Amino acid sequence: MSDFNLVAIVGMHRSGTSFVAETIQRMGVPLGRELLAANEFNKRGYFEDITVVEIHNKLLVGLQRSWGTIRHTFLLPKDWQKTKAAAEAKLALLEYLSQEIEAHREAGIWAVKDPRLSLFLPLWTEVAKELGVNLKLVYCLRDKESVAASLERRDKSPRAASRIIWLNYNSYIIQNANDLPTLLVGFEDWQENGDAIIQKLADFCAVSLPDDNSSVFDKSLTINDKAPSGIWWDAAQAACLGYEITPELSALAQRHFESLQDLQIWSDFVEDEAVRKTVYARLEIDIEHYRAKLKEFMLTAKENLATYEQSNATLAQDLADAQVGIDNATLEAEKNLIAYQTVDGLLSQERINAEAMRGLMEEKILQVQAELEVKDKEWDSSVALLQAELAEMTMTARKNLMAYQTIDALCAAEKERADGLQSLLDHGQLNE
Repeated sequence: MSDFNLVAIVGMHRSGTSFVAETIQRMGVPLGRELLAANEFNKRGYFEDITVVEIHNKLLVGLQRSWGTIRHTFLLPKDWQKTKAAAEAKLALLEYLSQEIEAHREAGIWAVKDPRLSLFLPLWTEVAKELGVNLKLVYCLRDKESVAASLERRDKSPRAASRIIWLNYNSYIIQNANDLPTLLVGFEDWQENGDAIIQKLADFCAVSLPDDNSSVFDKSLTINDKAPSGIWWDAAQAACLGYEITPELSALAQRHFESLQDLQIWSDFVEDEAVRKTVYARLEIDIEHYRAKLKEFMLTAKENLATYEQSNATLAQDLADAQVGIDNATLEAEKNLIAYQTVDGLLSQERINAEAMRGLMEEKILQVQAELEVKDKEWDSSVALLQAELAEMTMTARKNLMAYQTIDALCAAEKERADGLQSLLDHGQLNE
């Protein structure tokens, strides 16, 4: 094992990495040649090595994941370590860190703080191995809602985007810490346990406490408009008690990465024209398929409607024929009645016979009419049912067509938005 310790202070932006860096610097641990200057949001300073920040920002640009863009909410590209941008970043880190390590060889320790390092732990692990030094992590963890509120105040960042970035940063740290020596420091613990944390940091870095070991924690930073809660908060609370990453945190990180696998196609869609063309092609195929199905259904519906109309015409003809038969029978009965009335002796009997025949004929007529009415209702019901089904299927087809048109419009809008953001980035209007 090497006798030189490279301490990396990692964690999501606005998670207390700055005052952790200031604390160990006060213990005599060197942080870098040139550090970012203080401003209104970090009045005591950011304590970030400008050279390392520039290397990380250049790598983010090369991976199309620049801070302040929608792509920074995406996971890193698959096999990002094999990219040209990663290779260039590795060479730059090797060159710079070798100089810093050599300059502080006697101290036996050197620290670096940059939240972006949280994304690139595999790269730093390789660099530390090639330089023959011990990579150790101080992992700063703060409640997600507090971070989102702080970034909204500082960068005007949407809280929803900040929550996703928070999940990505912390999940990458937890996943890639592996067997690296790691000290977990909870932001919310500083106010009550600041002295204990300072002692833990000194022990972890194997350095002595300074004469003035008072906490540099700024209590005003704890102000938040939403109380911490949720499964991540519960797991973090338990983990911070032991100052180490727990299986519960590891499980949450794994669950986060698994949940994003189904959304990876959206990331690919936004940044890969070939994927967009493939999706559009599939949509066109689906739309044509449903158009053909709709056309086929309409033809079938027209054929069925023609068949029902023909059946109704047949029924109407049968009814007309029956009516003609009834009329003819009535005329015949009337003729017979007149004939019977001319026969004086048989008038009464013939009248009775005629009335009986008329009753039978009317009963038959009623029976036929009843049967025709039943058939007519059955056909009307069938026609109504078919028309309802036709209307429902037509409405479903129209909704599907509108859904695909909506998807197409959303895709076009998102592309326009992504292009607009890229244009802003190109003109330097979006940065950290």
